[in-house]
Amino acid sequence: MKASDNPYPSAMFDEQASPPAAPAAGQHRLFIDDAGVWKSIDSGSVVSPLDTSGAALTVEEDDASPSISDVDTLQFEADDFVVTNPSAGIAHVALANPPSGSAATVVRKTADESVTSSTTLQDDDHLLFAVGANEIWSVTAYLRVDGATAGDFKAAFSAPAAAAGWQAVIGPGTGATTFEDAATNNQAATLGTAPSAGMLGAGNFVLVQVIGLIVNGANAGNVVLQWAQRASSATATRIMTNSFLVAHQIA
Repeated sequence: MKASDNPYPSAMFDEQASPPAAPAAGQHRLFIDDAGVWKSIDSGSVVSPLDTSGAALTVEEDDASPSISDVDTLQFEADDFVVTNPSAGIAHVALANPPSGSAATVVRKTADESVTSSTTLQDDDHLLFAVGANEIWSVTAYLRVDGATAGDFKAAFSAPAAAAGWQAVIGPGTGATTFEDAATNNQAATLGTAPSAGMLGAGNFVLVQVIGLIVNGANAGNVVLQWAQRASSATATRIMTNSFLVAHQIA
């Protein structure tokens, strides 16, 4: 794996039954032994314990008394994860805090769902995710939707009490009658106020994206996609199986 392939400052290491080959002079190679213990090996083939406590990783010499005088670097070289110390002495790895982003939370809709003759927002049966107190999340739902042109579609995100944020809907305009009609982007200033997208008739599926930012308050809970018809119609408005949402914690 190349460093450029990895968007976050983390790496995966394989356990080693025996120490790997020694790196070049001035470098320490990190590995995990067969007992699951972090260790390092330097150019002299000296294997030493790796201290992973605290905010930094420190590779110690046999005397266990590192003397830090230079800035070390972490880098991928070929298939190896290497710690380099400019003074060819003790390797001290000072890791910056991970970015405030996170790995994606992905939720898939596992069954079709329909709303008929209702303009009241209702919770989606599947598209929701948990947020902690005071967290900030970005979220985009990708929805395969159909419904009557007279009924159309609206959607919003609900969040725990005291949360703030916004959402927008990207999809056909509410006056759309063909797939070639222009898309719309209706932004709502507050959560729970639902922007709309147009429908092109039963069986004519369109992609609707619902994009939002959730600034949560002191209450942990769920962020839930809510949706309904924009105008009441006896023809069902449906969100189909395998629609999904992707969310990232950004603070």
